[in-house]
Amino acid sequence: MFSATARELWLQLEQRFGKADGIKIFRILRDLCVVSQNNQSMANYFTRIKRMWDDYNSMISIPHYNCGVTCVNLIAANKMVQDQQLMQFLVGLNED
Repeated sequence: MFSATARELWLQLEQRFGKADGIKIFRILRDLCVVSQNNQSMANYFTRIKRMWDDYNSMISIPHYNCGVTCVNLIAANKMVQDQQLMQFLVGLNED
């Protein structure tokens, strides 16, 4: 409301809310380390862990590559994250 331009407003919002909170990141990572299916359905378990992944991803800064979506580094980084998430999901599943 007190900003002269939309850019100025955006920069103020980014400065105020754009910084990741180390405590929140710590809590999400801690919860991700111990999350398990227990007596939940697979759909509920997946929804729970996916929400944690999304929260974590929204708080960290991901490097940007100038080579676009076909960039080998970007593809490799995305594959690594997907593989880690898959393993984390499988580790938390019940035996049956």
